[in-house]
Amino acid sequence: MSKKRKEPRKNKRYTASFKAEAVERMKLGCNVSELAKELKLSRTLLYMWFLAAGEGSLEEPDPQ
Repeated sequence: MSKKRKEPRKNKRYTASFKAEAVERMKLGCNVSELAKELKLSRTLLYMWFLAAGEGSLEEPDPQ
Protein backbone atom coordinates (compact mmCIF):
# COMPACT_ATOMS: atom_id res chain seq x y z
CA MET A 1 0.00 0.00 0.00
CA SER A 2 1.24 3.43 -0.81
CA LYS A 3 0.72 6.32 1.52
CA LYS A 4 -0.81 9.50 0.23
CA ARG A 5 1.47 12.47 0.54
CA LYS A 6 0.06 15.53 2.17
CA GLU A 7 0.24 18.81 0.36
CA PRO A 8 2.59 21.24 2.11
CA ARG A 9 0.72 23.82 4.12
CA LYS A 10 0.88 27.41 3.03
CA ASN A 11 1.28 29.97 5.77
CA LYS A 12 -1.95 31.82 6.14
CA ARG A 13 -2.04 35.44 7.21
CA TYR A 14 -4.65 36.63 9.66
CA THR A 15 -5.66 40.24 10.19
CA ALA A 16 -4.97 41.96 13.48
CA SER A 17 -8.72 42.30 14.06
CA PHE A 18 -9.22 38.53 13.56
CA LYS A 19 -6.44 37.82 16.07
CA ALA A 20 -7.82 40.37 18.54
CA GLU A 21 -11.29 38.82 18.33
CA ALA A 22 -9.88 35.34 18.99
CA VAL A 23 -7.84 36.63 21.95
CA GLU A 24 -10.90 38.44 23.33
CA ARG A 25 -12.88 35.20 23.21
CA MET A 26 -10.06 33.47 25.09
CA LYS A 27 -10.17 36.19 27.75
CA LEU A 28 -13.93 35.71 28.10
CA GLY A 29 -13.30 32.08 29.00
CA CYS A 30 -14.05 30.33 25.72
CA ASN A 31 -12.68 26.77 25.61
CA VAL A 32 -9.41 27.15 23.69
CA SER A 33 -9.57 23.69 22.11
CA GLU A 34 -13.08 24.32 20.81
CA LEU A 35 -12.13 27.79 19.61
CA ALA A 36 -9.15 26.38 17.72
CA LYS A 37 -11.35 23.79 16.02
CA GLU A 38 -13.95 26.42 15.12
CA LEU A 39 -11.34 28.76 13.64
CA LYS A 40 -9.42 25.86 12.03
CA LEU A 41 -6.08 26.70 13.59
CA SER A 42 -3.89 25.32 16.34
CA ARG A 43 -4.18 25.95 20.05
CA THR A 44 -0.49 26.87 20.02
CA LEU A 45 -1.15 29.69 17.55
CA LEU A 46 -3.99 31.00 19.72
CA TYR A 47 -1.71 31.05 22.76
CA MET A 48 1.00 32.82 20.75
CA TRP A 49 -1.53 35.51 19.81
CA PHE A 50 -2.66 35.69 23.45
CA LEU A 51 0.91 36.35 24.61
CA ALA A 52 1.54 38.82 21.79
CA ALA A 53 -1.62 40.72 22.71
CA GLY A 54 -0.35 41.03 26.28
CA GLU A 55 2.81 42.64 24.91
CA GLY A 56 0.82 44.88 22.57
CA SER A 57 2.26 43.38 19.40
CA LEU A 58 -0.87 42.16 17.56
CA GLU A 59 -1.13 45.32 15.49
CA GLU A 60 -0.48 45.12 11.78
CA PRO A 61 2.64 46.97 10.64
CA ASP A 62 2.11 50.34 8.94
CA PRO A 63 2.54 50.14 5.16
CA GLN A 64 5.44 52.31 4.07
